[in-house]
Amino acid sequence: MGEEARHRLLVWALVAIGVVGLVALVVVAPTGVTVAAVAALIAVAVVAFAGWRRLLQVVVVLVLVTFFVSVLIRLLPGDPTDAILGFSTPEQRADLRQELGLDDNIFSQYWDFLNDFLRGDTNYYQSSGQRAEGTPVWDRLGNALPVSLLLMFYAQVIALVIAIPLGILTAYRAGSRLDKSVNTGAFALIALPNFVLAYLLIYYLAVRRDFFPTQGYVPFGENASEHFRSLFLPALSLSAGLIAAYMRLLRSDMIQTLQEDFITMARSKGLTTRRILLRHALRPSSFTLLTVAAINLGALVGGVVVIEVIFQLPGVGLLLFQAINAKQYPALQTMIGIIAIVYVLANVVVDVLYSVLDPRIRHARAAG
Repeated sequence: MGEEARHRLLVWALVAIGVVGLVALVVVAPTGVTVAAVAALIAVAVVAFAGWRRLLQVVVVLVLVTFFVSVLIRLLPGDPTDAILGFSTPEQRADLRQELGLDDNIFSQYWDFLNDFLRGDTNYYQSSGQRAEGTPVWDRLGNALPVSLLLMFYAQVIALVIAIPLGILTAYRAGSRLDKSVNTGAFALIALPNFVLAYLLIYYLAVRRDFFPTQGYVPFGENASEHFRSLFLPALSLSAGLIAAYMRLLRSDMIQTLQEDFITMARSKGLTTRRILLRHALRPSSFTLLTVAAINLGALVGGVVVIEVIFQLPGVGLLLFQAINAKQYPALQTMIGIIAIVYVLANVVVDVLYSVLDPRIRHARAAG
């Protein structure tokens, strides 16, 4: 075993140990300890796979995103104390403003949020009589985040499972009637908003045919088949536009790849068409697809908010919608901070996959 292979094996072993330890912490440790462990695991993984410079970039991006979100949230019209304590005296609202730090400058508010976020101590405030009681946002996220992550994961899986074969087929038969028909359908899917498709699917597959439920969520551990039934229509609604975009990107890149000299050489060696398409053309054609798949996590988050409201799924999107309506500043910042972390990490994963798919990139980084 070479030195590079041993290094790679060691890195993956450390990551596996970290994941197992993280799962154990989630089960037995307090939220603050779990958050600190997640941060440490992320830092180690980023340094191992992408270097210290990439870790610094991740930290700067996360700080800037959460800071500017703090500024933008406070530009929302209205007073959050009015939304939380609708029937209260000015004194009671003033006490809540002081507790929330709304009278402090933006830098002080952001610093307080950052401390609470890292300790897992941000609150979602609700009216209790004539006073407000805070419940930990992390408790709500602990139940909501898995639902949203599963929904986005299923949407990506559906999109890739359908788009990759279609992209390969249309590239191989470029200019044919099949290629033109699939591209026309792709344009139609891109133009169709996901919430419109959601209502169409609900009407035809849930209301008229009763194949799927119209609303609600069933955990996998409770009933596996009902779990997939409850998330199929939401995931399909999210994935429709992705299918079209991924298929067209892969088709375009594969058409160019199939004209390269190494493809001509593979054909001259008598390799089968299937082997040429899957082994020689697909890998170098997938870089743009990987990049767009990671970037589309941001678009998926926006779609998740709408889809979770339509299907009443208890995920982060529904929580985010409720927090916006209630002007819950700390809760909004925490949820958007989590979304930013997921988005940035997805891009780091793409960097790692680039190195796996093309060793030239890994060697170039090592030389640099």
